[in-house]
Amino acid sequence: MNHSVSKHVPSFAKGLQILVVDDDRDTLSIITAMLELCSYKERKYSIIITSTGEVSEALSMIKEQKSKFKLVMASIDIPEMNPYSFLKASLQCGIGVICKNIIP
Repeated sequence: MNHSVSKHVPSFAKGLQILVVDDDRDTLSIITAMLELCSYKERKYSIIITSTGEVSEALSMIKEQKSKFKLVMASIDIPEMNPYSFLKASLQCGIGVICKNIIP
């Protein structure tokens, strides 16, 4: 049985711009690479990924470029960040948020 991924990807994914925020460089690199791989395999959707390890930079990007990003993927255990404030700022800009936490 051959299932094509493109059959399951919704049309809103076309041109989707995602901001990935994590202070752990390895995790940031892995998540960014995985998202880029998905975008590469499904070229017609051309997902655009921006990543940063700095919360202050992420907040500036979110506030200054509200219409650019449709989704933020952020670690909730970044020391310099109050996860609730970050979530609130993102949602106020109309950006969807996926929060993650890796438990050691």
